Amino acid sequence: MANKRAAYKPCSAMVHDAYSFRGRPCSKSAVMEHDGKAYCNSHDPVKRKARQEARDKRWNAEFDASMKAHERQSQQAADLARAVELLGDALAFTRCVSCPDTMHCDCGRVRLDEEIEAFVSRSGR
Repeated sequence: MANKRAAYKPCSAMVHDAYSFRGRPCSKSAVMEHDGKAYCNSHDPVKRKARQEARDKRWNAEFDASMKAHERQSQQAADLARAVELLGDALAFTRCVSCPDTMHCDCGRVRLDEEIEAFVSRSGR
């Protein structure tokens, strides 16, 4: 038992938890040394940096995906608003009694079919 105690070298990192206000030394045994300080596997600065970079990479990928989804939803909302506007125009559109059924009536109003076709061609659907 005395040999194990002599070989034990504590980790030099400080741990902050709910039980210690200012932190306490890590109780794990040191496995490696960096810059003259001993560290356990959990607090090794090189491994910590690699874990943090992996976490950041995952977070950035998730954030980019959510931003693309948000942009797609915004575009869909704009398309829906335009479709509702066109529908409102369709409901408000009344054919002139004096105008024949042509592409443009004499009043200068474009037929709704042309407007819908133009909207569909612009949205790429």
